[in-house]
Amino acid sequence: MARVYEVQNANYADLTVEVVPTAVMADLSVFRDDGAMSQNWAEQIWSFVGQRHNAQVSVYLKQPDHMGADLRVAFVPRRALAGWTRHHRLQGRLCRLRPAASAR
Repeated sequence: MARVYEVQNANYADLTVEVVPTAVMADLSVFRDDGAMSQNWAEQIWSFVGQRHNAQVSVYLKQPDHMGADLRVAFVPRRALAGWTRHHRLQGRLCRLRPAASAR
């Protein structure tokens, strides 16, 4: 599970994420579960946290325009539908961008 903090300004984000309407258009299909407990390196499950220091990655969510995003994601309604849809440079690294708060 990735602990994600959403910022309102792209300049303060680790990643700019373009939210696309379908998994076919996405690099990563994400299941949002804000109550999830840690599931090791399950990058396809995002739990949004309220404080930046508790997050593994901070993201700026932008609307689709197919330009300027580090990663394209589609939110899916079931955990079974989540996962990487194509090879991406961030695959296997998304949860490791920032050290976990408990490791500090």
